[in-house]
Amino acid sequence: MESTIIGEFDTRRNAELAVEHVVQECGVPRSDVFVQPAGRANTAGTRAAGSDVKAAPAPEGGRSWRA
Repeated sequence: MESTIIGEFDTRRNAELAVEHVVQECGVPRSDVFVQPAGRANTAGTRAAGSDVKAAPAPEGGRSWRA
């Protein structure tokens, strides 16, 4: 039986955590889970999340991540 679950998350990290939960706790194969942005404007995001928060160097030109 095929099912579709749609969720919207504030950060990419929250989306990734939801994917891991579905894979680990519900037994859904990772290859069956797809994540996509809600719109064309936010494909890369503007807010650091996950490992990017500690590892990302400051961008050139004095710009920084926005909340």
